[in-house]
Amino acid sequence: MTHDKPLTFFERPNLTSPYAYPARHRELDADGRPTNRLVESHRRSDLITPVPKAKKRKAAPGPAAQAELDLATGAEGLHPLHTAGKKYDPTPIINELLGW
Repeated sequence: MTHDKPLTFFERPNLTSPYAYPARHRELDADGRPTNRLVESHRRSDLITPVPKAKKRKAAPGPAAQAELDLATGAEGLHPLHTAGKKYDPTPIINELLGW
C-alpha cells in the first residue's frame, strides 16, 4: 500500500525510537497543535501541551481575560522555588543545555 501524502500526526504520532536521539519533530502551530511539517532538529524545551482543535470556539475574551492558574503552589500558596516577583522556570536552562 502506498501513500500519496505523508502520514499525519494522528496516523503516526511518534517519529523516533524512544532509545534514539530525537533528530526530528513535527512543527507546532501558535496554539500548540502539531502540523504535518517535519523539522529535522531536536524540539526546543517548552512547557506545552498539544490540545485538539475545538469544534466550536467561543468569542475572544474581553479586557477581563482569564488569569493564569499556577498549579505548582504548596499549602502556603508559594512554590518552594518561587520568590517574591520571580517564578522558577527551567525552560531557558534546558534549551541552553540542548544547544551544546
